[in-house]
Amino acid sequence: MKRGMAFMLLCCMLEAPLLAAREEGSARGEVYTGTFPEIVVTAIKGILGMSASTGSISEVDRLDSTRSVEVIDRSLLVDSGADRVEDVVSFLPGLLPSSSSAGYSTAFSARGFQSKGDVFLNGHRDNEQFFVRDLATVERIEILKGHGSVLYGSGTPGATLNYISKRPQPQPTTTLGLTVGNNDFIRSTLDSTGPLSRSKRLYYRLVAAGQDGNSSVYDNVVNRHWTIFPSLLWRYSLDGSLRLEAEYSRDNQPYYFGTVYTKGQILYDKSYVLPQARADKRYGRIGLYWQHHFGEDLELRAAINRFTTRRDDRHAGFYYMSGDSLVGYYRLVDDDYEQNSLKVEVVGNLSGFRTTHQLLFGMEYNDDRDEVRSRKNVGGFTLDPFNPDLDIDLAALPLTTNDYVTSNSETGIYLFDRMRLSPEWTLELGTRYSEFDAHIKKMDGSDDSTRTENEAWSNTLGLVWRPREYASYYFNLSESFKPNWGTDSSNNFFKPRETRQIEAGIRYRLAKGRWNIESSIYRLTQKNLLKKDPRDRDYWVRAGERHSQGLELTLQYLPTPGFDMVVTYSYIDAKYVGEESSHRDKTPANIPTHSGSIRLNYAPAEIPSWQFFGGVTAVDKRFGDDANSFEVPGYALLSVGAQYSRRKVRLGFSVANALDERYIAASFADDDIYQGNRRMARLFIEYDS
Repeated sequence: MKRGMAFMLLCCMLEAPLLAAREEGSARGEVYTGTFPEIVVTAIKGILGMSASTGSISEVDRLDSTRSVEVIDRSLLVDSGADRVEDVVSFLPGLLPSSSSAGYSTAFSARGFQSKGDVFLNGHRDNEQFFVRDLATVERIEILKGHGSVLYGSGTPGATLNYISKRPQPQPTTTLGLTVGNNDFIRSTLDSTGPLSRSKRLYYRLVAAGQDGNSSVYDNVVNRHWTIFPSLLWRYSLDGSLRLEAEYSRDNQPYYFGTVYTKGQILYDKSYVLPQARADKRYGRIGLYWQHHFGEDLELRAAINRFTTRRDDRHAGFYYMSGDSLVGYYRLVDDDYEQNSLKVEVVGNLSGFRTTHQLLFGMEYNDDRDEVRSRKNVGGFTLDPFNPDLDIDLAALPLTTNDYVTSNSETGIYLFDRMRLSPEWTLELGTRYSEFDAHIKKMDGSDDSTRTENEAWSNTLGLVWRPREYASYYFNLSESFKPNWGTDSSNNFFKPRETRQIEAGIRYRLAKGRWNIESSIYRLTQKNLLKKDPRDRDYWVRAGERHSQGLELTLQYLPTPGFDMVVTYSYIDAKYVGEESSHRDKTPANIPTHSGSIRLNYAPAEIPSWQFFGGVTAVDKRFGDDANSFEVPGYALLSVGAQYSRRKVRLGFSVANALDERYIAASFADDDIYQGNRRMARLFIEYDS
């Protein structure tokens, strides 16, 4: 770690005279708003609202991108009545909803890998401690297929999900919203923005949202939270800006325990949450984003974020299944968590040898510290999975104390170059060096602790050929890593999990944009997997590799300005491989071979105030555990809705899972299964003042 920090300081010293030597050029009216790296969105007509390209340094046309990236725009979030991103990812190829920590964290699967909690906000790591972002704070969501550690550091391999927050705007607008629905659901929102000074250099935005209601699956679980998100943007000159964001939210959804597979069947509509369960999670964030142009060819970006989580939870349910019974679980946990991130990037434009270069040099530092105080009882009672008696005297149970502190840090230095070789050919190259440290220590006064220190190199290469204005062909190779916890029985550390993705694809924009076709094939290989040592479960041993390969297809058809159809399909072939794997040649849990969707949007010219939409998502059957001992049925879900707009008022309704299908959203073991949402009907009204 000291070597990495020393190198960063040296680089800063070298940058200072370079910046000082630059003359400030003519003003640029465009102000960078703080996304690292910039995943640029290019507006086109369509049900998804926009198309995106990973112009990792500056804006590029989608057909000039070397990577596959999906965009969920604001209109799709509003039309679908989504509470969280998992509610809409099924409309994108290769992406499916999942579950992590009983819904406490954002979770989805991408290209055969589970992404749990590794999400970003404006290019920085979002709060990683049991946090789900309220979509009222989000302008759009960008999902980069295949995590790229060169630009984002460590992460799960399937995809990088990046929330783009709402920003202050120069046009004064205030929107009030109210939504009601079944399961006693009610939600109110406020979104206000505009200038704060006559010079129009200082702008504000205030977003607030609060909701209450019950779970559509667990009748004794509440879905209650609220958030407030103010921000300021100061354009101190035509060359630069400074943006301040603050955020505070609170969530009271208790920990739920999913359902189980027993006696040859999955049990639906069961709740194993005891009435004594509760949750009080409080989240805070403050972020500062700075950008400045030094002439036309040099730009400096810097940003810092600090997150806090305070958690006071009472978990009461089951721990695992033993025979025909569920082993009871009761836990009291207090959690004090802090997370910090810093990122600095320098962007320069160069020309030479008949090529143009956009160079990005960046430095990044992330750390977090979590102080956990836990008291729990496992096995003090049992539950019948078919007919659970939730009337348990928890106060009589003896509790075991387990207090500990975890700390993690990661430092990265990276270089990225986008080269225009000719009008038809573009090449991207990048490399990153990372050092990371993870430490866990008991708070009982003993010396019982575990520490992991390691380093990783990551590289990326991308190439796109655009022989025609309407067609392009691309290829990329990217690497990612994720630190491994723990040691072997000799106290030796393990190398980080390393993943390599190879991808090739085509894009066509035909008939003046009425037909848009995209398809890609890929292969991901992850190595250095671990499993518990069967001889001593306090240690770990190697567990082989995991492969995933597949095909993705998106077809968009816009025959008239008021009609839009998007069809997607995904094929995934995923396996565990290697002599060390205990699940060799098995398919990872919760990964379907086939999935797809169709979504329609219709705004008839005869009644321009109305808009109608509907969609179907379909998921193939998949295995419910890594041992492939049972299967989870496939499903198809129908969603419908409509919206009426007149002047400053919008009225709408949406129905997700309109046929009230009982289905499984995620399954990882016979006692780790999560039922998807039942029918959710919503009616909303918005007013612009």
